[in-house]
Amino acid sequence: MKRKYRNFSKLIAIGIPLVIMGATIQQVYAKEANEANEENSVEEVTNDNTTNIIAGDEPIEQNANVIYETHVQDKGWQNAVSNGDIAGTTGEKKRIEGVRINLDGNVPGEIEYQAHVQGIGWQEWKKNNEVSGTTGESRRLEAIRIRLLGEIANRYNVLYQAHVENYGWLSWTKNGEYCGSQGYGLRLEALRIRLVKISDEITDVDVKSAFLSPAIQYQSQIQNIGWQSNKLEGNVAGTTGQSKRLEALKIQIYNPYLNGDIQYKAHIQNLGWEKNWSQSGEIVGTVGKSLRMEAIQIQLLGEASKQYDIYYRVHIQNYGWLDWAKNGAISGSIGDSLGIEAINICIRKKDEELAHNGNVVSMEHKNSYDRDGNIITGMCFTNDGRIEYCYQPGKYWHSRTSISGMNGRWINYAVARTGVALPNCFTYATARISEILGYNQSLDGANRVPGAGDLWAVHANQFSRSTAPRVGALMIWTSRNNGYGHVAVVESVYNGIITWSQSNYGGKLFEYVTANPFNYVPGLRFMGYLWHSGLKL
Repeated sequence: MKRKYRNFSKLIAIGIPLVIMGATIQQVYAKEANEANEENSVEEVTNDNTTNIIAGDEPIEQNANVIYETHVQDKGWQNAVSNGDIAGTTGEKKRIEGVRINLDGNVPGEIEYQAHVQGIGWQEWKKNNEVSGTTGESRRLEAIRIRLLGEIANRYNVLYQAHVENYGWLSWTKNGEYCGSQGYGLRLEALRIRLVKISDEITDVDVKSAFLSPAIQYQSQIQNIGWQSNKLEGNVAGTTGQSKRLEALKIQIYNPYLNGDIQYKAHIQNLGWEKNWSQSGEIVGTVGKSLRMEAIQIQLLGEASKQYDIYYRVHIQNYGWLDWAKNGAISGSIGDSLGIEAINICIRKKDEELAHNGNVVSMEHKNSYDRDGNIITGMCFTNDGRIEYCYQPGKYWHSRTSISGMNGRWINYAVARTGVALPNCFTYATARISEILGYNQSLDGANRVPGAGDLWAVHANQFSRSTAPRVGALMIWTSRNNGYGHVAVVESVYNGIITWSQSNYGGKLFEYVTANPFNYVPGLRFMGYLWHSGLKL
């Protein structure tokens, strides 16, 4: 009643002139009421970019801005910037330590962000100008993720880009994806953020190129030490030079953009091969049983296996590092009671094959026999099971697959010693045994026998006769009537099958032969093997 009375009183004051103009009181009241409603329902909204007219509750146009500021080493909080401007520094080698991000405008919603911090890792999500990172602790920011929440996420993409130590500006990424680096200890030095309407085309975003991270991490359980800290791709887990066995291992995918999984299994002291594969962070090996891991297999699964190879090598007790195995091949030792002491694992794209030192990736002790039934020694194996490399404690040597790869030092010594240039069996064998030993070694010592056939009767005192074929042994054939004969060098022995390298006088410069030595050379008798005392298996 009070409001009606007030409005009616107002009309009394203007009623007489309005009546004179022919208008009724009711008409005047209706006109004024409509004008009042229009006055209350029209609002002028002004921001930095535009002036919009909003009718009722439905906006004609809404805009948003992103505002951000960084806390920089030795500088503290810098002035806030917005919409793609640079926060932080470039060219000054200074780390960003903290960041605050906020939205401005009339679009409903929030902005969230998460930082990866030195010594801490990924922190919890922060939002709306809260501090992410640290201040006063001298910790670098290494990576960041940013995302929008609420209605603004339906209208805008948030794009962001990091300037990383040693790399400069990485690619732009968007909407909660990873940006910067983790695992490499690199500081984030500058940051740019911008909002782009969902309706606008984006051409400069490359999610995977915006983030640097090792592919995997792994952790080892070591004798008398326990679980070590996590190691990232390419780093050594375990110990060397301490004679401590590796007892258990955990491996998992570390890079979030490596799509797929990883599985692995171990050969364990007294237990043999585990029956089942372990996956992604599960323990392989044993804990608390004092059992050594002796060999391992590792392989990728899913999409990752189509794009990448996984390489791994192990450090073996008494032998040192074996060469790189890959994609499920056996790495380690089986049957020789030798433990793994350390492991190194890395991933490469299919077209980026890892450089090899050789092909000794695993060692397996196999029982084989000579013609008299004597057990002979097993050898090293490559990925496909073929023996191509040989070993002795603490030392490896390549099987000789071509003479051209032999160091000229050994050939020069052999020619000077025998007085005969290659091709020649005596000269070649002298060079080859010297190459294996790593020092000059004559076959006949001070005797200087006239031919290879004489070596069975007269040889250097470092050699002894044997009926067992062993890698590195000399093979001797002789005629029954004179010193003519043949000498070669055993390169591999597997299930009674012997492979040797040789050179033939007046014939082939080099030859790699797999055969039965007892009927190999017509007219010559196979005598047996001369074993050098420096080659102890």
